[in-house]
This record gives sequence, structure tokens and C-alpha cells, in this order.
Amino acid sequence: MADAYVQGSQNADFVELMDNRGFTLMGISGDEAEEFLNKWQQGTAWLLDDAGLTKASPEEFGIARPSE
Repeated sequence: MADAYVQGSQNADFVELMDNRGFTLMGISGDEAEEFLNKWQQGTAWLLDDAGLTKASPEEFGIARPSE
């Protein structure tokens, strides 16, 4: 599946779509992608919680507060 994504992400139409939407193609997969997504989830969930925009603490969903 990772190989199929790499091939698809090099398609000119896909690259243009991502560029036009302001996205950055990172080209990561496996453990590196998992680590990135976990950190992103932690940061986003706790940022929203600290701003008072959540109904439940991220802790209730097993999302640890990111370390500084």
C-alpha cells in the first residue's frame, strides 16, 4: 500500500491539487508517519481542550498531554 501511495502522490494532478489547497506532501509512512500523527493528535486535541472548545478531556480518550 505504501508503494501505491508513493506512485499516486507523484501524479501531476495530485501534486497540483495538494499545492492548490496549501498541503505539504511529506512522503512518510510506517513508524515515521505513525509518530507524526500521534504528535499531531496530541497537540491538536490539547490545544482545543486548553482553549475550552472540547466537551471531554483528551485524557478520557487515552490522548496524553504532549511533553514540552
